[in-house]
Amino acid sequence: LSYANVAVQTVDLDDPETPGLLKGIWEPHAKQEAELPRIVLRYPHQTRIALDAWSGPLTKDSVKQIIDSPKRAEIAQRIVKGDSAVFLFLESGNKEEDDKRLEILNKEVAHQQSVLKLPEIDPADVAQGFVTIPPEQLKIQFSVMRLSQQDPAEQVFVNMLLGTEDDLQSLRDEPMVFPVFGRGRALYAIIGKGINKEIIGAAGSI
Repeated sequence: LSYANVAVQTVDLDDPETPGLLKGIWEPHAKQEAELPRIVLRYPHQTRIALDAWSGPLTKDSVKQIIDSPKRAEIAQRIVKGDSAVFLFLESGNKEEDDKRLEILNKEVAHQQSVLKLPEIDPADVAQGFVTIPPEQLKIQFSVMRLSQQDPAEQVFVNMLLGTEDDLQSLRDEPMVFPVFGRGRALYAIIGKGINKEIIGAAGSI
């Protein structure tokens, strides 16, 4: 079984009682003559992201991709097994540039893993359950994962990532890195020439 932290709301666009806010979310899709029934996936309200995370026809496959995907499952497994963060490399499709930036990323991630030190663990945090594994097992451990924008099993995930900032969709012809940590949360996107020693180092030390 797969579980997802989502809230589902059914909207009847023909119902005069439907709040205007919900109808407003639908307006851009109506202009594109999108077919119904349709899923419009939105980010949590507290993120203040006004863009859709993804939208598409309501099908069994689309629901399955919203809940889970192979790459997301692998990221979760790596974090559960001890990775401090997974640096997700989203390919641009330009092999030469992708390979160049990925090489930089791999080298700097390995360097950061070797030089960063954990802060001292407060025994009170262990006692209160904030640290869930024995302190002696804690370590700095990073890994890198490569993701193609064209992967058919990851289209919802790719759109989720590209919607986290207003301009990422317009920059998808450049490679991007999303450091993922904790409960599957992602830091800011690192884009194109920004995938360098200094910025990767800063992300690793946060």
